[in-house]
Amino acid sequence: MSDVISYGCSKVEVGDFNPTTGEVTNLVPIKVYKDTVDIQEADPEEEEHYSSGNDDAELVITRPGKTTARFSVMKSDADTLKLCLDGTVTTLEGRKTWNKPDKRSNKTKALVFTTEDGCVCTIPRGSWFGKQNANLAAGSIRLQDITVTPKATGIEGLASMAWTDPEPEV
Repeated sequence: MSDVISYGCSKVEVGDFNPTTGEVTNLVPIKVYKDTVDIQEADPEEEEHYSSGNDDAELVITRPGKTTARFSVMKSDADTLKLCLDGTVTTLEGRKTWNKPDKRSNKTKALVFTTEDGCVCTIPRGSWFGKQNANLAAGSIRLQDITVTPKATGIEGLASMAWTDPEPEV
């Protein structure tokens, strides 16, 4: 057993998931605001079942909590807004404009986080939803807040989320 202690996030990449092969492709790095990457598993849900007149449960059914990854994207150019928030990009006289979609929905994206120590967290098929966080005060910047929930891959043996140890030192 190695002494891996993961810390920090050095890189976040977003890409596509191939539902036939399970392959993650077309990964591109995205600029994430410092200290906003947070991958959490909610507390488990418990259902307790009691018999009449008994204070102790006869049966407890426990379901694991939902896992979510949250982070904020710093860039706010038209192409990044389309990636994060859907919509379209139009170009007029060399200037790009992001156009908000009439209807927004979850997108399916692959997500790869690399920690400072070299561990890699992969969500091959995630439900991605972005929202604007445009605080335009003098000391603030515009962000796009992203929430990704791992989804079943539909491929036997391919988990909805995986953590890989750093490459061994040679």
